[in-house]
Amino acid sequence: MEKGGITGDWVSPTTTQSQPNDLAMSPPPAYPFDSSTTMVTLQQPVVGVAVQQPQAPDDYMGFAIFTTLCCFWPVGIFAILKARDVHKKTWQGDTSGALQSSRTARRLSIIALVVGITGLALYFAIIFTVVVNNG
Repeated sequence: MEKGGITGDWVSPTTTQSQPNDLAMSPPPAYPFDSSTTMVTLQQPVVGVAVQQPQAPDDYMGFAIFTTLCCFWPVGIFAILKARDVHKKTWQGDTSGALQSSRTARRLSIIALVVGITGLALYFAIIFTVVVNNG
């Protein structure tokens, strides 16, 4: 559309002579237009690729901390280190390495739990034996 005459009214390009620069002189879409104008809206196809972040395996961090504090801390510390590696390897994209660290963290936590419970049972067995024999 172009500005017509002195009055400043907007008129359809079909009523005036078209010039090579008609598109540059057309008003923004917010301006009023008459009913003889046809607007065509084209929607471009959206092309994209969905990238799915691999799901991180369980890190067993809570289990590792529990076994470090309550059972056998030397093995529990290594369990915490392996549990920390799970997230690090997942962010690096090393899914198999993250799964291996998860298994190792779980295994070390179970070892720390078994050693801690066995040590506690031996402690109470020795205390009970000493008390019964001396008492």
